[in-house]
Amino acid sequence: MKKHKKNGFTLIELLIAIFILTVGILGIMAIFPMASRIEKSNQIITVATQLAQGKAEEILYKPYNEITVGTTTENYGSISNFNSFKRIAKVNYYDPENSTIASSDLGIKQIEITVYWESPLGNSERSTAVISLVSKR
Repeated sequence: MKKHKKNGFTLIELLIAIFILTVGILGIMAIFPMASRIEKSNQIITVATQLAQGKAEEILYKPYNEITVGTTTENYGSISNFNSFKRIAKVNYYDPENSTIASSDLGIKQIEITVYWESPLGNSERSTAVISLVSKR
């Protein structure tokens, strides 16, 4: 008597293949929302960095003697077209020998711009900062 080979898949093999395929597709689909959140977070960080750099350049454009020492705060809603950001600009005298803030003018000022925003998840405030030095010419 001859044995006949049957070609094809059994129902169990087919169900296992469909299950593995479904798990793989669901795993890949779960990546898309996470990637979207990461992209939005990176976009916010880029805008915040540009806001900090823009303020630093605005201060650095002035002559050394017109750059006043002190802190300036632009609260949420006060930066035109960027209502969800807060910006704090600090200008201090700087001691280059000790790499610290100085109490008197040694010919160098440190400009520190920090930009804050609410996390997209709404549970924390995030920030980025730009620090520059300017000296007498």
